[in-house]
Amino acid sequence: MAKPSEVLTLTNYKVGAVSPFGVNPVTKQIADNSIKTLPFLFFGSGESNALIKLSHIEFLKAFRGTFASISS
Repeated sequence: MAKPSEVLTLTNYKVGAVSPFGVNPVTKQIADNSIKTLPFLFFGSGESNALIKLSHIEFLKAFRGTFASISS
């Protein structure tokens, strides 16, 4: 697990507000394959008091990272 200071340095977002969008393209992003089966996903918006809600289809279109089996 990254420390809060590392999260801020890598993503420019505070812990609890990290968004999968707007992150430096050099930063490798990985999403678990299991999200492809969920009807809706909730993400950090970059702000501590707001979330983003997307269907998994919308997320698949917008996400620029890699999908892998990372959960058990």
